[in-house]
Amino acid sequence: MIAGIFTYESIVSIIPIVAVVIWTIVSWQENPKWMRVGEAAICVMWIIYDLIVGAYTGMITEFIILGSSVVGIIRNDLNKSLQKEEK
Repeated sequence: MIAGIFTYESIVSIIPIVAVVIWTIVSWQENPKWMRVGEAAICVMWIIYDLIVGAYTGMITEFIILGSSVVGIIRNDLNKSLQKEEK
């Protein structure tokens, strides 16, 4: 956060700071579900940032990570919830 304050240029500069703070919080979670949901939210923030600054290869990377997070949420969280409801 301190580095973000020193490198602040515009409102767009806040996106990476918020993303890193969220990543720090979700990386310490005991529940993997919250880690996956947090990662998906972080990817969306980085995609927006990469689009604004023109970092298109970074966007590709974030889309791949986002896809992986969504697959993990579907396979591990949504399917388990549906299986519990069926029983």
